[in-house]
Amino acid sequence: MTIPLVCLDMLASAYLQLTAADSRNVTETACQTPVRDRRQAFNVMNLTLGALTTVFVFTRLIYKQFFSRNQRLGRDDWTILVTIVLGALSIAIMVFGLTAHGMGRDIWGLAPSDVRTFALYFYIMEMLYLTLMTLVKLTLNFFYLDIFSGPTIRRLLWGTVAFHVAFGVAFVVKVVFQCSPIRFYWEQYDFSRGPATGWCININASGWAYAAIGVAVDVWLLALPLSQIRKLNLHWKKKVGAALMFLTGALVTIVSILRLHSIIHFSKTSDPTWEQWNIVWWSTIELNVGIICTCLPAVRLVLVRLWPRIFGTESRADWEPGSRPDAHRQQRSAPPTNGDEELGVIEGMDGYASTTRLHKIHVAAPVAERSGACAWHLEYEEGKGRTGDIVDERALPLELAERSGK
Repeated sequence: MTIPLVCLDMLASAYLQLTAADSRNVTETACQTPVRDRRQAFNVMNLTLGALTTVFVFTRLIYKQFFSRNQRLGRDDWTILVTIVLGALSIAIMVFGLTAHGMGRDIWGLAPSDVRTFALYFYIMEMLYLTLMTLVKLTLNFFYLDIFSGPTIRRLLWGTVAFHVAFGVAFVVKVVFQCSPIRFYWEQYDFSRGPATGWCININASGWAYAAIGVAVDVWLLALPLSQIRKLNLHWKKKVGAALMFLTGALVTIVSILRLHSIIHFSKTSDPTWEQWNIVWWSTIELNVGIICTCLPAVRLVLVRLWPRIFGTESRADWEPGSRPDAHRQQRSAPPTNGDEELGVIEGMDGYASTTRLHKIHVAAPVAERSGACAWHLEYEEGKGRTGDIVDERALPLELAERSGK
């Protein structure tokens, strides 16, 4: 139902002088406008998505800690753990702080103290949202740093990490000091005490700037891993699967774009408890989708382990952090030494030396290094010669890796 502008003006004027009950009577009598309420819809969405996201995160953490090849948590795992803890705090604030004090209802159906408390919790949630989004993007960056190891891509990723930290800190500071004095942010809505004294920056412009830059960074985070697909030593079908996995991150970008529309009335509304429901709705979806997307690679490995015939028996380390799937090995001949001894030199694109045993193959100490790629001396103790193909446990199918005790 559309509320006539003249009614809104009347309500705003009346609300400055009357109690919530009286202003509600004015609303229903003069404008015949009911108090709308959509709090329940938000709480259901918030709690459902929160529970689903928690399941994804702990599935990821349990798998990484107890069933993965390294059986340890990486930087990305610790980051997402901090994120889910802060996410639980945000759920509590949204349920007991925002919706309990009027978010999703029209402002004229609320007591002045409720509107003031709502604004205070909204102020806190702004800072928490920025922190959570920064942590989600850092989680993706750390995941990419674990699986991509070319010097160029790593420099780009570390540069992106630095940008996320600086960008997140800058906007949190901006939110803290967006009004002067700070308390003016929530006191401006407490009409029972008369007009508050203070000023705020253009919150709309700031919100649009953050959202637009955030979408651009999301596109950048999609482009970085996709640019590395062609370099992977994988069958083309697996490359397509890898690309699709990375493209799931586009879901976050889509939600971020949808959220942009909700910012239009961010600071230009006479009914903040109703209008800002849209912002919190889309921000909540954006955060949860982002967290779930960071967990999909690990969840996929869990599904492969549980139902290999359905989800395939790909390499144990295709996308397991620390495995570096772009570190494929190529064998070449090196000058023979000691007469009948032949050396096999194994070049790794990841720049990381590796020691592994499989059957009677042993990769020993580094013997060469150039262009960020290491080479290893191969000793193959079978038959008379010392030649053979390299097989690294990181490139083994899951069942063979487990059989070899890796």
